Amino acid sequence: MYQQVNGCALYRQLAPHDELARSHDFRIEITNVIETMDDEKLKSFDLIQFHKNLLEITTFHRIKKLGIKTIADFDDYWVLPSNHLLYGFSKKQNSERIHIGMLRQFDYVSASTERLAKECRKYNDNVYVFPNSINPEKNQYHVAPTLSTPVRIGWIGGACHLPDIQLLKKLPHKLYWDHDVKDIYELQLFGYAPGGIKDHYANILNGDEKYPLTMFRQEDAYTYTQFYNYTDIILVPLVKDKFNSMKSELKIVEAGFFSKPVICSDVHPYKDLLIHGKNALIVKNKNDWFRYAKQLILEPELRLELGKNLHDTVKDKFDLRKTTEYRAEVYRDIING
Repeated sequence: MYQQVNGCALYRQLAPHDELARSHDFRIEITNVIETMDDEKLKSFDLIQFHKNLLEITTFHRIKKLGIKTIADFDDYWVLPSNHLLYGFSKKQNSERIHIGMLRQFDYVSASTERLAKECRKYNDNVYVFPNSINPEKNQYHVAPTLSTPVRIGWIGGACHLPDIQLLKKLPHKLYWDHDVKDIYELQLFGYAPGGIKDHYANILNGDEKYPLTMFRQEDAYTYTQFYNYTDIILVPLVKDKFNSMKSELKIVEAGFFSKPVICSDVHPYKDLLIHGKNALIVKNKNDWFRYAKQLILEPELRLELGKNLHDTVKDKFDLRKTTEYRAEVYRDIING
């Protein structure tokens, strides 16, 4: 089930189930109007999969009463930190209590990482891990790097990353005033939308318009990945907290499929995938953002090496065609009891 094609809908519902229908003997129906289905229509399904926020509780109880098996997907931890954009809304909606209650009632649960699955298992024993994965045959992952004289340093992401972007606050100033790189780099913000939270992102990355910043407008989940073809170095800042530690590895995975070098915070969920100096440059202290950005600007061979090694790290583990094999196995086991 889905409401709109955002990243969660694409990676957790649409793409994996399209691939499941394509490569295995499953009849898949994707809908966002399940509440309007009558009982006879519902009973035509062996299994109903849905995102944790996309099923009304009354419909859930009706599905359970009909004896249909359910699997709910959790892509994020349900307890938001106080600095999260949606923290106030989550508290008002009492989301933590609701999600824990739902976890206890679902037949089965899927999660994007093992760390998140471990939290889910506190309330439900039947938890499976389906990582966010990429099918490199799809057009949105077509690798066609563009050439540029300035070395381009980009950040790509959504609306709930203001605390993460703030980790980069001193980077624009230091790059701009460094004589070795001043005229040979370009700082980029991908996914910009004026008049909202992304204005704060821009103000941080351009030092309140003191320093140059190239901005690319927001795209949908089917097209934003092409941004990776228009940059040379990917910044992956992430604040260290419990909520972030249970995010998926998707930013690293995307960069890896495009063979882009990353400068990354030393936090989960990335720590288990990355080795400093081999497939990434890992930030241990705040000055490392500048130090490693300067290093990669000046060392094109290192950029190529890190990008290739990151590609080798993710290309099999997060290939949707391979991870779908496990999803098919799990669904068959659930359906067959």
